[in-house]
Amino acid sequence: MYSDLGYLLSGNFKQIAEINSYDKFFHVATDLQPGTLYRFQVSAVNKIGEGELSAEVQSFAQSVPSKPLAPYRISSAQTSPSEAEITLGWYPIVDSGGVPLTGYKLY
Repeated sequence: MYSDLGYLLSGNFKQIAEINSYDKFFHVATDLQPGTLYRFQVSAVNKIGEGELSAEVQSFAQSVPSKPLAPYRISSAQTSPSEAEITLGWYPIVDSGGVPLTGYKLY
């Protein structure tokens, strides 16, 4: 398995792993920089030697999940002049911390 860091097609792929098993079909690349574009290729090996490289795949490394950012533009309005109610509203957040939101808590 080979990796190349960067946006340009530099062709500077470096071997990042060797899997000595014919029935393992995945590898987890670790120690990556969040938000960085990585390019990968894979080849197969037998007793004769190494085969051709696969087509290239590109992917951005995601950041470690964290708590979401705070909602913004919070507003309040009286629902009805004859009732003791206030409607609260806010814009949805843009950064959920890398995992889907499950809801909101109001205080």
